[in-house]
Amino acid sequence: MLNRRVIQVLSGILTLLVILELSYFFARFIPAPVPLIALLQLLVVFFALGRIPDGIRVLAQFFLRHLSLFFVPAVIGVGLYWSELHPFLSALGLTLIVSTPLSMLITAALAERKGIQDD
Repeated sequence: MLNRRVIQVLSGILTLLVILELSYFFARFIPAPVPLIALLQLLVVFFALGRIPDGIRVLAQFFLRHLSLFFVPAVIGVGLYWSELHPFLSALGLTLIVSTPLSMLITAALAERKGIQDD
C-alpha cells in the first residue's frame, strides 16, 4: 500500500501534467508561451481554491529543497554563450535588478490580499 506522501506527490505530478497539456491546447488560441499559460492556470486554480493543494505543495517543497540543481543549465548556458551575452550585460543586469524585487512585491501583495499563509 502506498503511503500518503507518495499519493500526494503522484497527484501533484498528475495535476501539473494535466495543466501542462491544457496549456498546449490553449497555446493554439493564445499567443503566449506554454509555460506562461500553465503558470497562469495554476494561479487561477490556487485563487479559486483559496489554497495550494497538498499534492502540489509537497512537490513544490521538494523542488525548492533542490533548487540549486535548476541553476546548472543556466550557468552552463551563460558560459557557452558568453560572447553573445557580453554586449547586453548592462541590460540583463538592470532587468534582473528591477524584475526580481518587483515580482516578489507583487507576489507578496497578492498572497497577503488573498490571505495565503506561509507554513
